[in-house]
Amino acid sequence: MEIKPPFVMPKKQYLGMSANGQEDYVKKKILEFLELNENGVTVPDIVERGPFSPQTVIKHLERFVSSGKAYKIKRRNLTTYYLNGKPSHPEISINEEMNNGGVIRAKILNNKEGEFAYFEYMTENVNGGLLVKADDLKNFMEVASQLMRKLEIKQVESR
Repeated sequence: MEIKPPFVMPKKQYLGMSANGQEDYVKKKILEFLELNENGVTVPDIVERGPFSPQTVIKHLERFVSSGKAYKIKRRNLTTYYLNGKPSHPEISINEEMNNGGVIRAKILNNKEGEFAYFEYMTENVNGGLLVKADDLKNFMEVASQLMRKLEIKQVESR
């Protein structure tokens, strides 16, 4: 499979940018790698074609995954990253404000792997996301309910 790289400026030029400029540039270019390669990219695919370190590439790809912009599939010891699809039904989107000032967002996403429920938890200091195959959503909710009951029991016992 041929990887289509975006135009990436030479390392010397890229390193001459401000720290914020470098961060924004890397983020933009890694997102472009995902956009140009619908069959996915690996960390080595990007590192071999750009001036970015493996750690930098991994950091940005994982941020895209946790924010729902991308997803990853691990096969044996190779992880491939893909740009996530657009919401399949924009009307299926829920935002719930939490007591601590945070927000939980939930939506339905479609990508080449199928239909998924995407949950994102965001506070001022903590952000995280979770992708669940739509077919497994009922089982996921049952497990979440079991976990909640166990947490409630633990809290009562610790009083």
